[in-house]
Amino acid sequence: MASVQLNIKQLHLKLKNAERRIRHLEQCDCQKKCLYKNMARHHGDKWQDNPCTQCQCDNGAVFCTSKSCPTPTTESCKYPVKKPGQCCPVCLKHCQRFGVKVDHGEIMPHPKNPCLLFHCKNGNLLRPNLIKCLPKCSREKRISVLGQCCPLCRGHSHCDEHKCGSNAVCINLKYKAVCRCSDGYHGDGYTCTDINECNITGGLLGNHCHEGTNCINVPGSYRCRCHPGYQRLHQYMCTDTDECKSKTSHGCPRQARCLNTPGSYQCLCKAGWKQVGPFACQPVCDEACIHGVCIGPNQCSCNHGWTFANCSQDLDECSLGVHSCPVHSDCKNLPGSYQCVCQEGFYGDQNIHKPQCKDWDECAGENGGNTCSVNPMAVCINTPGSYYCGCSNLVATNCSLSCLVNGIEKEAGSQWTSLHDPCQLCSCQQGKVECETKSCDCDNGTNNNDVKCCPQCFPVTRCFQEETGRYYSNGESWQYNCQMCQCHKSEIDCLPVKCQQLTCKQITYDHTQCCPHCYHGNPCDMETSIKNIIIETAPCIYNESRYDSGQRWQLKDSDCIVCQCKNGNVCCAYDCMKSREVGQDTIKTKLP
Repeated sequence: MASVQLNIKQLHLKLKNAERRIRHLEQCDCQKKCLYKNMARHHGDKWQDNPCTQCQCDNGAVFCTSKSCPTPTTESCKYPVKKPGQCCPVCLKHCQRFGVKVDHGEIMPHPKNPCLLFHCKNGNLLRPNLIKCLPKCSREKRISVLGQCCPLCRGHSHCDEHKCGSNAVCINLKYKAVCRCSDGYHGDGYTCTDINECNITGGLLGNHCHEGTNCINVPGSYRCRCHPGYQRLHQYMCTDTDECKSKTSHGCPRQARCLNTPGSYQCLCKAGWKQVGPFACQPVCDEACIHGVCIGPNQCSCNHGWTFANCSQDLDECSLGVHSCPVHSDCKNLPGSYQCVCQEGFYGDQNIHKPQCKDWDECAGENGGNTCSVNPMAVCINTPGSYYCGCSNLVATNCSLSCLVNGIEKEAGSQWTSLHDPCQLCSCQQGKVECETKSCDCDNGTNNNDVKCCPQCFPVTRCFQEETGRYYSNGESWQYNCQMCQCHKSEIDCLPVKCQQLTCKQITYDHTQCCPHCYHGNPCDMETSIKNIIIETAPCIYNESRYDSGQRWQLKDSDCIVCQCKNGNVCCAYDCMKSREVGQDTIKTKLP
């Protein structure tokens, strides 16, 4: 037991010592060493890497700075020397003799003998060198020049031994060569810079550009460039070009006249046209083209289905017989259009503008069936658009072919006024009830005419519509601005045109018509413009992205393919800018 307690005590002491060492390590500020050129440096060490570079170790990172040297000037010395172990060059001692001071590295000729040359080296004039002249011509052609060691030859080209700067020319004189900057440059002949003549007007160094020009500086010279709309008269002047003299020189349309201006021209639209751009005129119609466009001064081009000077009058295709309704259908006029409706007893797809009307077989129970079952001896006989009842036994005496109307039997051939419409005259024809509108005989005035059924026979009740400027007879009906109007005892009642309900998917609306219609072609060929708006707005899903109907986007893999969502159909077209410039056709494609 005692040994166990002793072990616990020793472990406790070791634990306390370990905690003390950990606290000491946490309090110390450990510094990282630097390794530079395979040499370890302590934090804070500074050393000189080379005469011009001072380095320091800072917590594991080496920072070096370069020493800057003062720029020597010609006043201090011409040839400073960089000594070993030093960073910056220094000036050495100069030399002085014969009353002349020269810098270290310079050569000084003897004042009396130019062929003796002394070399200055750190304050000491070294032993002179004697120049040996090699004669290049005979003695009688030699010329001695004061201050020069070797004689010259008559006719010698000094420029062959002289190098001038670029943009300079060498001038050969009698005893020497001289460098002079070329025209358009200035300098000492060794360094020549361009003169900007455009900053100076006139004189030897300036430009002489006159009206209608711009001065353009070029190396060693300048040019006088003509203003746009000007043509060159001579090197320094341009004159205005009259673009209006030639039809091919201006872009004015035939509806405008050309007016020349300095450097340009203007297009002024003629009477009846208004300015819509610098080179475009638009016709003006004093009276707005309601259902058309203005194509000339007070000249409208009406949309299909409209007529009159301002395209305000509906073209009644039905009464004019210019419709194309198929057989067994009746033409129903609409504002700006018409609709083909299957006749009674026929049926067809009413979503189609021109339906193919098929006969109902009432005898087979279609279209409400038939009424021949009133008499058990009668049989139903189907006819185009209708039916009639006949006797199964032609000699039967009890086959009357009467009609049952509201629980009352009507004899064959009898007539009566409809209980639902007092203007309808009904009759029983071979077991079938047929009704038609009562005829009006306005030649007899109000005699035998009902004002309700024949209002047109009562002229005192006619109506006048200010919008159309026309009189309408009592009871007459007409269409105006997508409304069905009727004159009733000098009062006009107008109701919106009733459009049939469409069940097709692609429904479009033309702003020139009152009712929408179905589109059965390729949805990608249907333009989503103001004249053909998609009513349905189903979105599109393409490459896991959702696009609203009408939204456009560009394919990521092609710069020339633009897609558009058209009511759930992804339609893509080749729409590259270059293709439009050269007038290439647009190729439309419906993607799956």
